[in-house]
Amino acid sequence: MLPWSAIGEPYTPTMEAMAERMLPLIQAIQPQGPYRIAGYSSGGILAYAITHLLMGKDAYVEFLGFIDVPAPHKLTYKNQSIKLDFTAHAKAMTSEAERHKLDILIRNIDDTEFDELIKKAQGLGDYDSNADLLLDTAKWRAIYHFAQLADGYKPLRLPIQIPIYQFYATDRKNVNLPRIDIVGGWKDALPDLNIHSVSIPGEHLTMMTDVGHRKHLAETFNRALLQLNSD
Repeated sequence: MLPWSAIGEPYTPTMEAMAERMLPLIQAIQPQGPYRIAGYSSGGILAYAITHLLMGKDAYVEFLGFIDVPAPHKLTYKNQSIKLDFTAHAKAMTSEAERHKLDILIRNIDDTEFDELIKKAQGLGDYDSNADLLLDTAKWRAIYHFAQLADGYKPLRLPIQIPIYQFYATDRKNVNLPRIDIVGGWKDALPDLNIHSVSIPGEHLTMMTDVGHRKHLAETFNRALLQLNSD
């Protein structure tokens, strides 16, 4: 698992620059291929950028795994403020009956008072009351910055065809996610990608948080990797 930038560290200006920053971290653990790269949600867009960078340096990448990853042009972040981005995430973690309270909160809070929004969401009980306000504000600003990078990323064709697996959540009812096909819209941008779609029970969040769904994902992921060795 690759780390976020430390709090206070300058943000990278592009997804390509973030991939460049990740490369020495990867090669410190594994200097040479074959590499197997994977990412969840918009983190899979970074995984693609890393894969493209590695292959551009003639490194051998034999597998790219998308865990419910929409293509950049399918993301819903464009022109969305940080408070709306935070609220969308907070709504996904609370009951439908409570979500209107968050909508009321953001009406009188602008982006410069983002820490105040977190504090009030904690007061409503719709957000972790034990979270450190300073650290959480910094965390969400980093998440928001990454979302903007993902939204602006223009994926280029990979130099060589490799197997790409899209492990997609079967329950597509979450309104905070884009309406996409089972390969995440990637074929729209890059028609020649060799994508295998694999269904995983649950929604975008519960496919990872639910123990049973996560176990199913791990088993399916392992089967895909074993298939590499048998080919």
